[in-house]
Amino acid sequence: MKIYRGFVFSKHILVGTRSEGEAFYLQTYKKDYHIISSDKPPFIHDKLLSQYIGKIVEIEGELVVKNNNELKDAFPSLEVIYVHKIKDINGGVIPKE
Repeated sequence: MKIYRGFVFSKHILVGTRSEGEAFYLQTYKKDYHIISSDKPPFIHDKLLSQYIGKIVEIEGELVVKNNNELKDAFPSLEVIYVHKIKDINGGVIPKE
């Protein structure tokens, strides 16, 4: 597990498909990561992550690099963090790692 700090935002993806929905991202000082709750399947509304949209957070999670070319249209960032713990850190700016 590693700690990641940054800003949570969402994006509507895969419009017009059965998998259409909201994807969550963590914007860090260096790059953006797709984030998924470790207990939720992708493409299912995630109540846990949605409450952190627009907030600076600290995430404890596992980074997985996806190498499937079929996913590139949906997820330009194929680096996915599976979130195990998340908390609001009440920051006004994205922290430098």
